[in-house]
Amino acid sequence: MERNHLTGGSGDAINVILAAAGHNRRLLLAWLSLYCALILAKLTIALHG
Repeated sequence: MERNHLTGGSGDAINVILAAAGHNRRLLLAWLSLYCALILAKLTIALHG
């Protein structure tokens, strides 16, 4: 993790929120890519099956 350039207690709190938001975004994108791959696989099977 990079250094926190925000000063004081408010800066620490903001940094925690931003780190959590970034983590949740990564999880959401991973779930979404898996879901899209599943839909694509089902469509491929339906069209060629």
